[in-house]
Formats: sequence, structure tokens, C-alpha cells
Amino acid sequence: MKLRNMNKRMILPMLLIISIIAIPYLATPVEAKNPGPFFSVSILSPNSNPARNQWATLMVEQLPKIGIDIDVFDHTGWAQISPRTWGHPGPYPVPSYDEGGYDLFLIGNGWGLDFDPTGVFTSDGITPAGDNFYQYDNPAFDWAVSNYTQSFVYADRIQYAEEIQNWLYEDQPSIAIIYKISLYAHAPGLTGWEPLLWASSQQPMEDWAISGETELHFAVPADFEDFHVRSQESTYDAQWLHQIYNGLVERDPADYTYSGRAL
Repeated sequence: MKLRNMNKRMILPMLLIISIIAIPYLATPVEAKNPGPFFSVSILSPNSNPARNQWATLMVEQLPKIGIDIDVFDHTGWAQISPRTWGHPGPYPVPSYDEGGYDLFLIGNGWGLDFDPTGVFTSDGITPAGDNFYQYDNPAFDWAVSNYTQSFVYADRIQYAEEIQNWLYEDQPSIAIIYKISLYAHAPGLTGWEPLLWASSQQPMEDWAISGETELHFAVPADFEDFHVRSQESTYDAQWLHQIYNGLVERDPADYTYSGRAL
């Protein structure tokens, strides 16, 4: 009799446990829905760069998840983009996409070791005069850029550069989607290679060495297209052209200042 009662007491908790475990599997799954759009935009993006194509498509997929609806995704060539930017007939500033301009324009910007925002964030570069697609107009920022680009004193340039940085941080004329990081595979024993100078196409291979080796094997994930050191767009072209047409002045790997090249 006691054994039967004990079995009943054991069966009841087991049934409760089984029921609790089974409930999540019996429930109807609910998919997360995008929030109702707070506003909508049209995206204009050039289709000439494979990486940029992927990021533009990702933005179109992700923005609705935070309540930003996409009216038009205009993924097109520069010939179609120009009338909305540099070739816009006016009046200015360039209006919204529906009015012949753009709402969001996805582009890529890059600089070498010497940052120069002239024409990109300065008022004299507001489209169609330059590449200030953000139509950012700040006289104090323009003043800082003018002093930065004309000063020959290193400490002064640093001061103005910090002021430029503060204004860009405060006003946010652009929104960065991605900061690209370069990844280079090389032999563990490679010496004389300076990553920052190499990434900016300003280091000759003559400084490289691998102990016990007499040859360097260099490969890139692209075809060489441009063969003139002053007329190239690809980083890969710039890097190998720098080995053929080396300058008499180069960057010092220690502090990146300019110095005469050792001959």
C-alpha cells in the first residue's frame, strides 16, 4: 500500500515536468517583426565596387529592422548617379531623392597617412563643386581645415587636426558603415616590413628580408591594371609600382616623417 502511494506521488511530479518541457515545443513559433517605420528613405549607391555592393545590400536589409523603411534602392552606375550629384541642375543644396537628388548616398572614402578633408567636408566642396555630398557647412570647421593644410609646424598641425576631429565628432556630417581593416599574410620571419606604410603604398620592398632566403615571393588577389605610377587607382597597382618608380624622399618607419632615401 505504501509502495503504491509512493508511485503515485512520483508519477505526478514526472507528469508536471513532462508537461512543462513539452509546452515550448507545442507553442506556435512567432517570428520577430520589424517595427513600424518611423520614416522612410531612398538609397543611392554605385554598383562599381563588389565590397560596396555587399554593404549597400546589407544596409537595405538591416535598416527596416530599426524602423527605417526603404522607398527605393537605386543601385546603379555613375552615369545615372551624376545627374543627382555633380550634374544636378539646381537649385542648391541638392534636394531629396524624389526631387532629383538623394536621401542616403553610399560611397567609400580613403586617405593616406596625411588626412585632408578639403573638398569632402569643407563648404567649398559642397556638391556639385566637390565631393561634400553631405552638404556640410561649418565656417569654424573650414577655418580649422585651412590652418591645418597650410601650417608647416608639426605641433600646430596636430592641434588643428584635433579641432577638425572634434567638429566631425560633434556634427556627424556622415555615418560610417565600416572601417576597413587590411589583412596581410606573410612569412613569420619577414623583417623590415612596416604595415602602415605598406597599406598606404609608401614602402619599398628593398627593406624586406627573410633570414636564409635570397628571393621574395609576392602575390596579390587581383590583376594589375594600371602601369603608370602617377595614374593608378588600385592599391595593389600602387604597391608594386612603388617598387619600380621609387622616390628620392620617403617616409621614415620610425615616426612616418619624410626623409631622404638612402641610396
